[in-house]
Formats: sequence, C-alpha cells, structure tokens
Amino acid sequence: MMKRFIRLAIAFGLMLSMSSCAGASERIRYKMVVTVETPEGVKTGYAIREASRYTERSILPDQGGTFYNITKGEAVVVDLEQRGVLFVLLGGEWEAKIIFKALATSTKVGMQDLEPLMKKWGTPRFVYFKDINDPKTVSGANYRDLERDFGAGVTLKQITAELVKEPVNFGVVNKFLPWLSERSKLPGSIGSAPETSFQDPTGLWIKTFEFKTGN
Repeated sequence: MMKRFIRLAIAFGLMLSMSSCAGASERIRYKMVVTVETPEGVKTGYAIREASRYTERSILPDQGGTFYNITKGEAVVVDLEQRGVLFVLLGGEWEAKIIFKALATSTKVGMQDLEPLMKKWGTPRFVYFKDINDPKTVSGANYRDLERDFGAGVTLKQITAELVKEPVNFGVVNKFLPWLSERSKLPGSIGSAPETSFQDPTGLWIKTFEFKTGN
C-alpha cells in the first residue's frame, strides 16, 4: 500500500513539474478591413484571421522566448472592378506581433495605431494580377501609391483591425483565384518546394500560404 502511495505521489509530482515547465499559449481572432478610395466610389474588403502567441518558459539557458504566428486566415480581397483585384496578403510572425500589440488595450485600431508598429516589424504585402487567370502576371503594389498600378484617384483610405468572436472565414480568395489550389500551375520555386510558390517577372516571390493558411 505504501509503495503504491509513493508511486502515485511521484507521478503527481512529475505532472506538476511538467505543467510548470509548459509555456503559455494564446489565440485571438481579428477582422482586418481594407478600404480603398476610387473615382468610382469607396471599395472595401475584409478577412477574419487568427493569430497565436506562445511563450516558452526558460528552463535551460537556450530556452525561453515568445513566438508569434498567423495560424488561420486568408488574404483580404478588395474588388476594384474594372481596375482589377487587390490582395492584401497574410503576414507571419511580424503581423501577429503587430496584432497582439495593437489590440492589447483596444478592441479596434486603425492606421494611426498600426503604422508605427509596421515601421518596426513589417508592412502588408499588396499584390494584384495583370491577368487574374495567369499566376505569372502577379505584381507587387505599394500601399502608399496605389495610383501607379490602379490609376489616378485610387488611394488607400484605411486599414483597421478589430477583435471578434466570429469564426475565421475562407472562400473569397478562391472565388477570384480558383487556380490557386492547382499547384502544378504555379511557376517558380523556393528551396525544395517548387509547387508552393511563384514569382513575378521582377523577382517578387509569393508563397501560396500568403493567400490562405490553416484551411
């Protein structure tokens, strides 16, 4: 009886020790809304994404730290109609850092809150396709100068991020890029995974998971 009690006590102690060594994991869902001003009127698009933050406890000298990522979601799609379709791609670690920081004390933030953090950690990738049916025609767009690619009077009006409880949404990207899942149609390669990315003529590498991930 005593031996059994000792074994149970040891097992319980190990469980407590393991739980104390485990890190803390957090996930938040947020709606990113992109608003563009055009001569034809205001155009908007949104996506609900999920960001994660994992803090590892420091047990050994080379352990510890906080790790960020975007775990679910897809690109924001803004349909500019005859002018084309603008895609605001998913960020990775840098976007998750911005979201956790910006939404730490507020449930909704705008460009005035996001831009200082973007300068520190990274800016959104805006891309479009000169031919929406041809992945080889992908091109980057400067969010500060959308007129260059979409014509006079086209400007970024606002980007907002807001905490939500709604589920992550999928399907808008596939509506405009039905070929995205057909990896064999994507030219270019990165490392040993040539089917997961493509490149525009100017050398802009785009990975397919920048359009959608976690679906």
